[in-house]
Amino acid sequence: MPNHDHKPSSNRFLGQVVAMLTVAIVVTMAVTNPPKQKYVNYATEQLSDQMKEAICPTSINQDSPLGELSELVAGICTAGINLQSGKVKDFVDGATRRQNLLIFSIYRTETPQQEYATVAILGGFFALNY
Repeated sequence: MPNHDHKPSSNRFLGQVVAMLTVAIVVTMAVTNPPKQKYVNYATEQLSDQMKEAICPTSINQDSPLGELSELVAGICTAGINLQSGKVKDFVDGATRRQNLLIFSIYRTETPQQEYATVAILGGFFALNY
């Protein structure tokens, strides 16, 4: 008669491997869950880029008599937004709530125009509504 004693042992081993892998994944996700300051830097950059796109002129016709002037205005506009990045960062920091779920976080930033939601996981940010 065949001996089937090895089957429960191999199932237990497989279960232990799966449990160890699960723990390793959860620990990795918890350790790489980005802190609020990293999110604030990310959101400041995103918001600044949006402001530049909305405010600064982008289509510059070099053949136009005002082409060089338009380019100058675009450069001044971009520089002005860049100079205000500290204020934008302070605003984002104050307008952001973090929901820390250990292995990932959900950040919500409210501006007068809209609320932005972002998932932070494995060291990165994934915008839900930018």
